[in-house]
Amino acid sequence: MAALRTRLHSVLPLLLAVSLSPIGACRKSGAPSPAVSSGSASKDPASPTVSVAASDCKTDQKAAASSDGAHDKGLAHDDHKSPAVLRRCFAEDTALSPHRSIDELIHRAADRIEQAGQQQRVCQDKDRSSTPERLYQEALACAEESLRQQEESVEAHHNRALALLGLGQKDDAKQAMTHALAIDPDDPETLLGAAELYIHHLTPTSDHTLIGLAYVRHAKAVLRRSRAGDFHKKRPQPSLPSSPKASSPRSQGSLGHSERPQRQAIKAVEDRSILSRLLLLEGQALSDLGRAAQALTPLEEAIALTDSDQARYERGLVLFDLCRLKDAQRTFAELTRRVPDDAWAHHQLGLVLEMLGDGPTAERELATARKLAPSDFPEPLPVSMREFSALVDQEIQALPAPLRSDLKLVRLELTDLPDLSDLTADQPTLSPTIVGLFRGLPLGMPDSEPRSIVLYRKNLLRIVTTRDELRAQVRTTLMHELGHLRGEDDDELRARGLE
Repeated sequence: MAALRTRLHSVLPLLLAVSLSPIGACRKSGAPSPAVSSGSASKDPASPTVSVAASDCKTDQKAAASSDGAHDKGLAHDDHKSPAVLRRCFAEDTALSPHRSIDELIHRAADRIEQAGQQQRVCQDKDRSSTPERLYQEALACAEESLRQQEESVEAHHNRALALLGLGQKDDAKQAMTHALAIDPDDPETLLGAAELYIHHLTPTSDHTLIGLAYVRHAKAVLRRSRAGDFHKKRPQPSLPSSPKASSPRSQGSLGHSERPQRQAIKAVEDRSILSRLLLLEGQALSDLGRAAQALTPLEEAIALTDSDQARYERGLVLFDLCRLKDAQRTFAELTRRVPDDAWAHHQLGLVLEMLGDGPTAERELATARKLAPSDFPEPLPVSMREFSALVDQEIQALPAPLRSDLKLVRLELTDLPDLSDLTADQPTLSPTIVGLFRGLPLGMPDSEPRSIVLYRKNLLRIVTTRDELRAQVRTTLMHELGHLRGEDDDELRARGLE
Protein backbone atom coordinates (compact mmCIF):
# COMPACT_ATOMS: atom_id res chain seq x y z
CA MET A 1 0.00 0.00 0.00
CA ALA A 2 1.43 3.33 -1.01
CA ALA A 3 0.23 6.87 -0.76
CA LEU A 4 1.04 10.36 -1.92
CA ARG A 5 1.91 12.23 1.27
CA THR A 6 1.17 15.93 1.04
CA ARG A 7 1.46 17.05 4.64
CA LEU A 8 0.11 20.49 5.41
CA HIS A 9 2.44 21.08 8.33
CA SER A 10 5.57 20.42 6.27
CA VAL A 11 5.00 23.40 3.99
CA LEU A 12 3.47 25.98 6.31
CA PRO A 13 4.97 28.10 9.10
CA LEU A 14 4.20 27.37 12.72
CA LEU A 15 3.24 30.74 14.15
CA LEU A 16 2.81 29.85 17.79
CA ALA A 17 2.17 32.91 19.94
CA VAL A 18 5.26 32.44 22.06
CA SER A 19 8.55 34.29 22.35
CA LEU A 20 10.26 32.71 19.38
CA SER A 21 12.16 34.05 16.38
CA PRO A 22 11.29 32.81 12.87
CA ILE A 23 14.87 32.91 11.62
CA GLY A 24 17.35 31.58 14.12
CA ALA A 25 19.45 32.52 17.11
CA CYS A 26 20.90 36.00 16.91
CA ARG A 27 24.40 36.24 18.25
CA LYS A 28 25.32 38.57 21.08
CA SER A 29 28.86 38.48 22.31
CA GLY A 30 27.93 39.92 25.71
CA ALA A 31 24.55 38.36 26.56
CA PRO A 32 22.66 35.09 26.17
CA SER A 33 21.04 34.50 22.80
CA PRO A 34 17.25 34.75 22.55
CA ALA A 35 15.09 31.74 21.88
CA VAL A 36 14.09 30.89 18.36
CA SER A 37 11.36 29.01 16.68
CA SER A 38 11.52 26.37 14.02
CA GLY A 39 8.89 25.48 12.03
CA SER A 40 8.23 22.60 10.41
CA ALA A 41 9.21 23.62 6.86
CA SER A 42 8.59 27.28 7.44
CA LYS A 43 7.69 29.85 4.74
CA ASP A 44 10.43 32.06 3.53
CA PRO A 45 10.57 35.43 5.21
CA ALA A 46 8.04 37.71 3.60
CA SER A 47 10.48 40.55 3.15
CA PRO A 48 11.60 41.10 -0.46
CA THR A 49 15.20 40.83 -1.49
CA VAL A 50 16.96 44.12 -0.83
CA SER A 51 20.26 45.23 -2.27
CA VAL A 52 22.40 46.55 0.57
CA ALA A 53 25.71 48.30 0.03
CA ALA A 54 28.89 46.61 1.16
CA SER A 55 27.59 43.03 0.99
CA ASP A 56 31.22 42.04 1.16
CA CYS A 57 32.77 43.31 4.36
CA LYS A 58 35.58 44.95 2.39
CA THR A 59 33.51 46.40 -0.46
CA ASP A 60 34.04 50.00 0.65
CA GLN A 61 37.83 49.52 0.89
CA LYS A 62 38.02 47.95 -2.58
CA ALA A 63 35.78 50.59 -4.10
CA ALA A 64 37.85 53.36 -2.59
CA ALA A 65 41.10 51.83 -3.84
CA SER A 66 39.65 51.34 -7.31
CA SER A 67 38.35 54.91 -7.42
CA ASP A 68 41.65 56.38 -6.27
CA GLY A 69 43.54 54.41 -8.88
CA ALA A 70 41.24 55.53 -11.66
CA HIS A 71 41.65 59.20 -10.81
CA ASP A 72 45.42 58.91 -10.41
CA LYS A 73 45.72 57.40 -13.86
CA GLY A 74 43.23 59.77 -15.43
CA LEU A 75 41.04 56.88 -16.57
CA ALA A 76 37.60 57.59 -17.93
CA HIS A 77 34.70 56.63 -15.76
CA ASP A 78 30.94 56.38 -16.18
CA ASP A 79 29.34 59.60 -14.96
CA HIS A 80 26.00 57.79 -14.70
CA LYS A 81 27.18 55.40 -11.99
CA SER A 82 27.16 56.59 -8.41
CA PRO A 83 29.40 55.01 -5.78
CA ALA A 84 27.66 52.72 -3.31
CA VAL A 85 26.61 54.33 -0.05
CA LEU A 86 28.26 52.70 2.93
CA ARG A 87 25.62 51.84 5.50
CA ARG A 88 26.78 52.23 9.08
CA CYS A 89 25.38 50.51 12.13
CA PHE A 90 24.61 53.85 13.81
CA ALA A 91 23.13 56.37 11.38
CA GLU A 92 24.75 59.29 13.19
CA ASP A 93 28.28 57.91 12.65
CA THR A 94 30.55 59.19 9.89
CA ALA A 95 33.98 58.25 8.57
CA LEU A 96 35.48 60.54 11.23
CA SER A 97 33.61 58.96 14.14
CA PRO A 98 35.54 56.75 16.58
CA HIS A 99 35.20 53.03 15.94
CA ARG A 100 32.40 51.34 17.84
CA SER A 101 33.37 48.30 19.89
CA ILE A 102 32.75 44.85 18.43
CA ASP A 103 30.49 44.01 21.36
CA GLU A 104 28.35 47.09 20.72
CA LEU A 105 27.99 46.31 17.02
CA ILE A 106 27.18 42.63 17.59
CA HIS A 107 24.64 43.50 20.29
CA ARG A 108 22.88 45.97 18.01
CA ALA A 109 22.77 43.49 15.11
CA ALA A 110 21.31 40.81 17.37
CA ASP A 111 18.75 43.22 18.82
CA ARG A 112 17.62 44.32 15.35
CA ILE A 113 17.21 40.69 14.25
CA GLU A 114 15.20 39.92 17.35
CA GLN A 115 12.98 42.99 16.83
CA ALA A 116 12.43 42.02 13.19
CA GLY A 117 11.31 38.57 14.27
CA GLN A 118 8.88 40.08 16.74
CA GLN A 119 7.50 42.41 14.06
CA GLN A 120 6.97 39.47 11.71
CA ARG A 121 5.12 37.53 14.40
CA VAL A 122 2.70 40.31 15.31
CA CYS A 123 2.45 41.72 11.76
CA GLN A 124 2.90 45.34 12.83
CA ASP A 125 3.65 47.24 9.66
CA LYS A 126 2.22 50.62 10.62
CA ASP A 127 5.55 52.15 11.61
CA ARG A 128 7.72 52.09 8.49
CA SER A 129 10.77 52.93 10.62
CA SER A 130 10.55 49.55 12.34
CA THR A 131 9.35 47.18 9.61
CA PRO A 132 11.14 43.80 9.46
CA GLU A 133 12.85 44.76 6.20
CA ARG A 134 14.35 47.94 7.64
CA LEU A 135 15.39 46.16 10.83
CA TYR A 136 17.12 43.41 8.89
CA GLN A 137 18.92 46.05 6.80
CA GLU A 138 20.14 47.70 9.99
CA ALA A 139 21.25 44.33 11.38
CA LEU A 140 23.16 43.65 8.16
CA ALA A 141 24.89 47.03 8.36
CA CYS A 142 25.94 46.30 11.96
CA ALA A 143 27.20 42.82 11.11
CA GLU A 144 29.24 44.08 8.19
CA GLU A 145 30.69 46.95 10.21
CA SER A 146 31.74 44.35 12.77
CA LEU A 147 33.46 42.35 10.03
CA ARG A 148 35.33 45.40 8.77
CA GLN A 149 36.91 45.56 12.22
CA GLN A 150 37.26 41.84 12.93
CA GLU A 151 36.83 39.67 9.86
CA GLU A 152 37.00 36.37 11.79
CA SER A 153 34.18 37.14 14.21
CA VAL A 154 31.92 34.07 14.24
CA GLU A 155 29.13 36.09 15.87
CA ALA A 156 29.27 38.74 13.14
CA HIS A 157 29.17 36.19 10.30
CA HIS A 158 26.30 34.43 12.06
CA ASN A 159 24.29 37.64 12.48
CA ARG A 160 25.05 38.60 8.88
CA ALA A 161 23.62 35.25 7.75
CA LEU A 162 20.43 35.80 9.75
CA ALA A 163 19.99 39.34 8.41
CA LEU A 164 20.48 38.17 4.82
CA LEU A 165 18.01 35.36 5.37
CA GLY A 166 15.48 37.83 6.72
CA LEU A 167 15.94 39.86 3.52
CA GLY A 168 15.31 36.78 1.39
CA GLN A 169 18.92 36.46 0.19
CA LYS A 170 19.23 32.75 0.88
CA ASP A 171 22.36 31.98 -1.14
CA ASP A 172 24.27 34.80 0.53
CA ALA A 173 22.94 33.68 3.92
CA LYS A 174 24.18 30.16 3.28
CA GLN A 175 27.61 31.49 2.31
CA ALA A 176 27.80 33.63 5.46
CA MET A 177 26.83 30.68 7.65
CA THR A 178 29.42 28.50 5.88
CA HIS A 179 32.04 31.19 6.55
CA ALA A 180 31.18 31.19 10.24
CA LEU A 181 31.50 27.40 10.41
CA ALA A 182 34.80 27.52 8.53
CA ILE A 183 36.16 29.72 11.32
CA ASP A 184 34.72 27.59 14.13
CA PRO A 185 33.17 24.28 13.00
CA ASP A 186 32.30 23.35 16.59
CA ASP A 187 30.34 26.45 17.56
CA PRO A 188 26.94 25.17 18.80
CA GLU A 189 24.98 28.33 17.98
CA THR A 190 26.31 28.49 14.43
CA LEU A 191 25.60 24.79 13.95
CA LEU A 192 22.08 25.47 15.19
CA GLY A 193 21.68 28.34 12.72
CA ALA A 194 22.98 26.19 9.86
CA ALA A 195 20.57 23.39 10.78
CA GLU A 196 17.67 25.86 10.84
CA LEU A 197 18.73 27.20 7.43
CA TYR A 198 18.86 23.79 5.76
CA ILE A 199 15.79 22.28 7.41
CA HIS A 200 13.40 25.23 7.12
CA HIS A 201 14.60 27.92 4.73
CA LEU A 202 16.36 26.39 1.74
CA THR A 203 14.40 24.56 -0.96
CA PRO A 204 12.74 21.61 0.81
CA THR A 205 14.54 18.47 -0.32
CA SER A 206 15.57 15.29 1.45
CA ASP A 207 19.23 16.22 0.95
CA HIS A 208 18.80 19.60 2.63
CA THR A 209 16.92 18.01 5.51
CA LEU A 210 19.64 15.39 5.97
CA ILE A 211 22.35 18.08 5.94
CA GLY A 212 20.43 20.02 8.58
CA LEU A 213 20.03 16.86 10.65
CA ALA A 214 23.77 16.24 10.45
CA TYR A 215 24.42 19.76 11.78
CA VAL A 216 21.98 19.11 14.63
CA ARG A 217 23.70 15.90 15.66
CA HIS A 218 27.14 17.44 15.44
CA ALA A 219 26.03 20.32 17.67
CA LYS A 220 24.57 17.87 20.19
CA ALA A 221 27.88 15.98 20.25
CA VAL A 222 29.75 19.25 20.85
CA LEU A 223 27.48 20.08 23.78
CA ARG A 224 27.94 16.59 25.22
CA ARG A 225 31.72 16.95 25.02
CA SER A 226 31.46 20.37 26.65
CA ARG A 227 29.43 18.96 29.54
CA ALA A 228 31.87 16.07 29.93
CA GLY A 229 34.79 18.52 30.03
CA ASP A 230 33.04 20.59 32.69
CA PHE A 231 32.49 17.46 34.76
CA HIS A 232 36.08 16.30 34.61
CA LYS A 233 37.32 19.76 35.57
CA LYS A 234 34.99 19.66 38.59
CA ARG A 235 33.66 23.14 38.00
CA PRO A 236 31.35 24.45 40.73
CA GLN A 237 27.60 24.14 40.08
CA PRO A 238 25.97 27.26 41.55
CA SER A 239 22.24 27.90 41.60
CA LEU A 240 21.00 29.67 38.47
CA PRO A 241 20.53 33.44 38.70
CA SER A 242 17.01 34.75 38.19
CA SER A 243 18.11 37.19 35.50
CA PRO A 244 21.36 36.18 33.75
CA LYS A 245 22.42 39.30 31.87
CA ALA A 246 25.97 40.11 32.80
CA SER A 247 28.00 38.12 30.32
CA SER A 248 28.24 35.04 28.14
CA PRO A 249 30.96 32.49 27.45
CA ARG A 250 31.77 34.42 24.28
CA SER A 251 32.26 37.79 25.99
CA GLN A 252 35.53 39.39 25.01
CA GLY A 253 35.99 40.93 28.43
CA SER A 254 37.70 38.91 31.14
CA LEU A 255 35.92 37.94 34.33
CA GLY A 256 37.49 37.90 37.76
CA HIS A 257 37.36 34.84 39.99
CA SER A 258 34.34 36.10 41.89
CA GLU A 259 32.30 36.25 38.67
CA ARG A 260 32.97 32.69 37.52
CA PRO A 261 29.93 31.04 39.13
CA GLN A 262 27.57 33.47 37.42
CA ARG A 263 29.32 33.01 34.11
CA GLN A 264 29.03 29.24 34.41
CA ALA A 265 25.36 29.54 35.32
CA ILE A 266 24.72 31.66 32.23
CA LYS A 267 26.50 29.09 30.08
CA ALA A 268 24.31 26.37 31.55
CA VAL A 269 21.18 28.37 30.69
CA GLU A 270 22.44 29.03 27.15
CA ASP A 271 23.42 25.40 26.57
CA ARG A 272 20.03 24.24 27.83
CA SER A 273 18.25 26.61 25.43
CA ILE A 274 20.46 25.58 22.50
CA LEU A 275 19.96 21.89 23.24
CA SER A 276 16.19 22.32 23.41
CA ARG A 277 16.15 24.03 20.00
CA LEU A 278 18.42 21.34 18.54
CA LEU A 279 16.07 18.64 19.80
CA LEU A 280 13.13 20.50 18.27
CA LEU A 281 14.91 20.69 14.90
CA GLU A 282 15.86 17.02 15.13
CA GLY A 283 12.24 16.06 15.65
CA GLN A 284 11.09 18.27 12.78
CA ALA A 285 13.73 16.87 10.42
CA LEU A 286 12.91 13.25 11.28
CA SER A 287 9.21 13.96 10.79
CA ASP A 288 9.87 15.59 7.40
CA LEU A 289 11.90 12.52 6.40
CA GLY A 290 8.93 10.28 7.19
CA ARG A 291 10.43 8.91 10.41
CA ALA A 292 7.62 9.96 12.71
CA ALA A 293 8.20 7.25 15.30
CA GLN A 294 11.83 8.37 15.72
CA ALA A 295 10.80 12.01 15.98
CA LEU A 296 8.85 11.57 19.22
CA THR A 297 11.89 11.08 21.48
CA PRO A 298 13.76 14.34 20.72
CA LEU A 299 10.52 16.34 20.83
CA GLU A 300 9.61 14.97 24.24
CA GLU A 301 13.14 15.72 25.46
CA ALA A 302 12.76 19.31 24.21
CA ILE A 303 9.49 19.68 26.12
CA ALA A 304 11.10 18.31 29.28
CA LEU A 305 14.01 20.78 28.96
CA THR A 306 12.17 24.05 28.35
CA ASP A 307 8.42 23.35 28.32
CA SER A 308 8.39 24.51 24.70
CA ASP A 309 4.99 25.13 23.12
CA GLN A 310 6.60 24.78 19.70
CA ALA A 311 7.84 21.30 20.63
CA ARG A 312 4.36 20.46 21.93
CA TYR A 313 2.90 21.46 18.59
CA GLU A 314 5.42 19.36 16.69
CA ARG A 315 4.74 16.40 18.99
CA GLY A 316 1.04 16.75 18.20
CA LEU A 317 1.82 16.65 14.46
CA VAL A 318 3.87 13.49 14.91
CA LEU A 319 1.14 11.81 16.97
CA PHE A 320 -1.34 12.72 14.22
CA ASP A 321 0.96 11.23 11.57
CA LEU A 322 1.24 8.06 13.66
CA CYS A 323 -2.59 7.92 13.80
CA ARG A 324 -2.54 8.17 17.59
CA LEU A 325 -5.57 10.38 17.29
CA LYS A 326 -6.68 10.52 20.92
CA ASP A 327 -3.14 11.46 22.03
CA ALA A 328 -2.99 14.11 19.29
CA GLN A 329 -6.38 15.46 20.38
CA ARG A 330 -5.21 15.87 23.98
CA THR A 331 -1.99 17.55 22.83
CA PHE A 332 -3.67 20.15 20.60
CA ALA A 333 -6.53 20.75 23.04
CA GLU A 334 -3.99 21.55 25.76
CA LEU A 335 -2.08 23.80 23.35
CA THR A 336 -5.21 25.79 22.48
CA ARG A 337 -5.67 26.39 26.22
CA ARG A 338 -2.03 27.44 26.65
CA VAL A 339 -1.97 29.61 23.51
CA PRO A 340 -5.62 30.47 22.72
CA ASP A 341 -4.83 32.75 19.76
CA ASP A 342 -2.68 30.26 17.87
CA ALA A 343 -4.45 29.48 14.60
CA TRP A 344 -2.27 26.46 13.80
CA ALA A 345 -3.15 24.65 17.02
CA HIS A 346 -6.87 25.20 16.35
CA HIS A 347 -6.46 24.04 12.75
CA GLN A 348 -4.68 20.84 13.73
CA LEU A 349 -7.19 20.14 16.49
CA GLY A 350 -9.92 20.48 13.85
CA LEU A 351 -8.19 17.95 11.59
CA VAL A 352 -7.85 15.47 14.46
CA LEU A 353 -11.51 15.85 15.47
CA GLU A 354 -12.55 15.40 11.84
CA MET A 355 -10.69 12.08 11.68
CA LEU A 356 -12.35 11.06 14.97
CA GLY A 357 -15.76 11.67 13.41
CA ASP A 358 -16.72 14.78 15.41
CA GLY A 359 -17.63 16.92 12.43
CA PRO A 360 -19.39 19.85 14.13
CA THR A 361 -16.65 20.44 16.72
CA ALA A 362 -14.00 20.00 14.03
CA GLU A 363 -15.63 22.67 11.88
CA ARG A 364 -15.73 25.09 14.83
CA GLU A 365 -11.98 24.66 15.37
CA LEU A 366 -11.23 25.02 11.64
CA ALA A 367 -13.42 28.15 11.52
CA THR A 368 -11.51 29.58 14.50
CA ALA A 369 -8.25 29.03 12.63
CA ARG A 370 -9.63 30.79 9.55
CA LYS A 371 -10.74 33.73 11.69
CA LEU A 372 -7.40 34.04 13.48
CA ALA A 373 -5.25 33.67 10.32
CA PRO A 374 -7.37 34.17 7.19
CA SER A 375 -4.35 34.42 4.89
CA ASP A 376 -2.99 31.09 6.11
CA PHE A 377 -6.35 29.34 6.22
CA PRO A 378 -8.60 30.67 3.46
CA GLU A 379 -12.06 29.28 2.92
CA PRO A 380 -11.77 25.96 1.06
CA LEU A 381 -12.88 25.84 -2.55
CA PRO A 382 -16.61 25.08 -2.79
CA VAL A 383 -16.27 21.83 -4.73
CA SER A 384 -18.94 19.24 -4.01
CA MET A 385 -18.32 15.52 -4.42
CA ARG A 386 -20.30 15.58 -7.70
CA GLU A 387 -18.16 18.44 -9.04
CA PHE A 388 -15.03 16.70 -7.81
CA SER A 389 -16.00 13.49 -9.60
CA ALA A 390 -16.58 15.37 -12.86
CA LEU A 391 -13.23 17.14 -12.55
CA VAL A 392 -11.43 13.82 -11.94
CA ASP A 393 -13.10 12.33 -15.04
CA GLN A 394 -11.86 15.26 -17.12
CA GLU A 395 -8.30 14.80 -15.85
CA ILE A 396 -8.43 11.08 -16.60
CA GLN A 397 -9.38 11.82 -20.19
CA ALA A 398 -6.39 14.20 -20.42
CA LEU A 399 -3.91 11.49 -19.35
CA PRO A 400 -1.67 9.84 -21.95
CA ALA A 401 -3.19 6.71 -23.48
CA PRO A 402 -0.87 4.25 -21.65
CA LEU A 403 -1.86 5.72 -18.27
CA ARG A 404 -5.56 5.58 -19.16
CA SER A 405 -5.09 1.91 -20.00
CA ASP A 406 -3.36 1.31 -16.66
CA LEU A 407 -6.21 3.02 -14.83
CA LYS A 408 -8.68 0.51 -16.30
CA LEU A 409 -6.84 -2.21 -14.36
CA VAL A 410 -7.77 -0.77 -10.96
CA ARG A 411 -10.88 0.41 -9.18
CA LEU A 412 -10.95 4.20 -8.70
CA GLU A 413 -12.55 5.47 -5.48
CA LEU A 414 -13.34 9.04 -4.46
CA THR A 415 -13.95 9.87 -0.80
CA ASP A 416 -13.53 12.76 1.61
CA LEU A 417 -10.93 11.42 4.06
CA PRO A 418 -8.74 8.34 4.54
CA ASP A 419 -10.04 5.39 6.51
CA LEU A 420 -8.03 4.63 9.63
CA SER A 421 -7.75 0.96 8.65
CA ASP A 422 -6.00 1.94 5.40
CA LEU A 423 -3.59 4.26 7.23
CA THR A 424 -2.56 1.61 9.75
CA ALA A 425 -2.57 -1.43 7.45
CA ASP A 426 1.21 -1.36 7.01
CA GLN A 427 4.24 0.00 8.86
CA PRO A 428 5.11 2.78 8.98
CA THR A 429 1.61 4.19 9.28
CA LEU A 430 0.40 6.72 6.73
CA SER A 431 -0.50 10.28 7.67
CA PRO A 432 -4.19 11.26 7.71
CA THR A 433 -3.24 14.16 5.40
CA ILE A 434 -2.46 11.93 2.40
CA VAL A 435 -4.20 13.01 -0.80
CA GLY A 436 -4.13 9.65 -2.56
CA LEU A 437 -3.58 5.94 -1.95
CA PHE A 438 -2.80 2.81 -3.96
CA ARG A 439 -4.06 -0.44 -2.48
CA GLY A 440 -2.62 -3.76 -3.55
CA LEU A 441 0.56 -5.08 -5.14
CA PRO A 442 2.17 -3.89 -8.39
CA LEU A 443 1.31 -5.41 -11.74
CA GLY A 444 3.03 -8.72 -12.35
CA MET A 445 2.78 -9.78 -8.71
CA PRO A 446 0.01 -12.05 -7.41
CA ASP A 447 -2.44 -10.04 -5.35
CA SER A 448 -5.16 -11.37 -3.08
CA GLU A 449 -7.10 -8.11 -2.97
CA PRO A 450 -8.47 -6.02 -5.83
CA ARG A 451 -6.14 -3.22 -6.79
CA SER A 452 -7.57 0.24 -6.24
CA ILE A 453 -6.63 3.92 -6.22
CA VAL A 454 -8.31 6.35 -3.83
CA LEU A 455 -8.40 10.15 -4.05
CA TYR A 456 -9.31 12.18 -0.95
CA ARG A 457 -11.40 15.25 -1.76
CA LYS A 458 -11.04 17.22 1.48
CA ASN A 459 -7.29 16.73 1.74
CA LEU A 460 -6.83 17.77 -1.88
CA LEU A 461 -8.96 20.88 -1.40
CA ARG A 462 -6.85 21.92 1.62
CA ILE A 463 -3.63 22.17 -0.39
CA VAL A 464 -4.97 24.25 -3.28
CA THR A 465 -6.49 27.71 -3.67
CA THR A 466 -7.83 27.61 -7.24
CA ARG A 467 -9.58 25.10 -9.49
CA ASP A 468 -6.58 25.06 -11.81
CA GLU A 469 -4.37 24.07 -8.88
CA LEU A 470 -6.89 21.38 -7.95
CA ARG A 471 -6.78 19.98 -11.49
CA ALA A 472 -3.00 19.92 -11.46
CA GLN A 473 -2.90 18.20 -8.06
CA VAL A 474 -5.47 15.59 -9.12
CA ARG A 475 -3.41 14.84 -12.23
CA THR A 476 -0.18 14.55 -10.21
CA THR A 477 -1.86 12.30 -7.63
CA LEU A 478 -3.27 9.99 -10.31
CA MET A 479 0.12 9.64 -11.99
CA HIS A 480 1.80 9.08 -8.61
CA GLU A 481 -0.54 6.22 -7.69
CA LEU A 482 -0.33 4.73 -11.18
CA GLY A 483 3.45 4.76 -10.71
CA HIS A 484 2.96 2.54 -7.64
CA LEU A 485 0.80 0.26 -9.78
CA ARG A 486 3.83 -0.16 -12.06
CA GLY A 487 6.10 -0.90 -9.10
CA GLU A 488 7.79 2.48 -8.63
CA ASP A 489 8.60 3.49 -5.07
CA ASP A 490 8.32 6.97 -3.56
CA ASP A 491 11.99 7.83 -4.22
CA GLU A 492 11.64 7.00 -7.91
CA LEU A 493 8.40 8.96 -8.17
CA ARG A 494 10.01 11.91 -6.37
CA ALA A 495 12.85 11.84 -8.91
CA ARG A 496 10.21 12.12 -11.64
CA GLY A 497 8.64 15.16 -9.98
CA LEU A 498 5.57 13.24 -8.81
CA GLU A 499 5.88 13.93 -5.11
